[in-house]
Amino acid sequence: MIILHILLFVLCLSVLVVIHELGHLAAAKAFGVYCFEFSVGFGPALFRKKRKRGETYIAIRSIPFGGYVSMYGENENDTSELPDGVENIDPKRSLANVKKWKKAIIMAAGVFLNAVLALVLFFISNSCFEQKQLYLSHFDVIDNSPASTAGLVVDVENPYTTLYVGWNDINNLSEEANVAGANGFYIVSKDGIITYEDGTNLTVAVIIDTSKATFKNRDYVDLFRYFPIEDNEINYMNEVKINASSSEKAILSLDFTLTTCSYGEDEIATDIKGYSIHLDSEVEGKTVTLEDSGVQMYLYTYWNNFGQAISETGKDFGKSSVMIFEALGGLFVGKGWDSVGGPIAIFTESTSTLQNFGASYFIQLWAIISVNLAIFNLIPFPGLDGWHLLVLAIEGITRKKLPEKAKSIASFVGMVLLFGLMILIVIKDIFGLF
Repeated sequence: MIILHILLFVLCLSVLVVIHELGHLAAAKAFGVYCFEFSVGFGPALFRKKRKRGETYIAIRSIPFGGYVSMYGENENDTSELPDGVENIDPKRSLANVKKWKKAIIMAAGVFLNAVLALVLFFISNSCFEQKQLYLSHFDVIDNSPASTAGLVVDVENPYTTLYVGWNDINNLSEEANVAGANGFYIVSKDGIITYEDGTNLTVAVIIDTSKATFKNRDYVDLFRYFPIEDNEINYMNEVKINASSSEKAILSLDFTLTTCSYGEDEIATDIKGYSIHLDSEVEGKTVTLEDSGVQMYLYTYWNNFGQAISETGKDFGKSSVMIFEALGGLFVGKGWDSVGGPIAIFTESTSTLQNFGASYFIQLWAIISVNLAIFNLIPFPGLDGWHLLVLAIEGITRKKLPEKAKSIASFVGMVLLFGLMILIVIKDIFGLF
């Protein structure tokens, strides 16, 4: 399966790159610019061929993270670029000699097609798949489960708007809780009792960490976290791990009060006492498994009609664009570097999304990546499309051409820095795996 996931990742990434470079190629061809090569990837060529009587080579190279279109006149009229068998090319077909507005369209066409691809993928996700909405604060109870035996029931008429597990403590979230990584949670119990194999007990608060929720695994039992109660306060800095390791005492059982709150017209709160989850313990191997509680998050499913799919597509595109702009802006002030990821991070995230959330959210993730690629390329940094657009704007305003040598040096330095950044991010991804 890992090989299939790797191949799928390379395919998806290649589609984004091909679409981007096709934008440049199509616009250049439309304005008559001579294109030497359309390449997917960098480094040594694995495949390089052109049609009979064609003028543009199609190449697949060994490093699949990127691509380019090589055009005549990118470095003014450097005839050393001419391929074998081509002695001269009409100067009118040089990129340097087309009008600035045409050159701007050629430079922006890749970004445009990535945006179009994102819209198409968002629309497919919103129209061709059953939509799922996970209610983290609402629950279902499985028949004949421990939760059902304990007396938990669901409002059949309106199960996803009236019943809650615990009470929402997110508005009173402490700094300690943030440090503990519980960015959104519900307290289930403040009087849980963990019993160890040596007979000692520990009083803990039992919380549900909603940041760990997935569609594939919706059992609350897998989202439980435990923090000791000290002086009637929850100590979020000293989380209790129930998966006993060789350095911990084996846990025999965990008993706590599961609280349900019904927010109907009467605003009645009901406590179900004596709910217990027992753990199977192998003292020698120190392995601990939780019994399935039978309490799971409510999953609401529905289908969008054509109009709703169009509306949701626009919303998704807008939200992802704003999110990416905010993330990029944060990097310039030293925020958000921990969330920056490269190919390895994208691979692990996309694979996890496919396994846990299904094809719809997998497609949606790649739509966001396509938006990311479009916006990133708009940054006016040497080597990116945004840099070429900035140079065109400066030359158009000043009506003077910038020195070609200076532009070449800036582009070379920019590419070196970009490759260096990519290498650092890959190293960061590798360390992140461990």
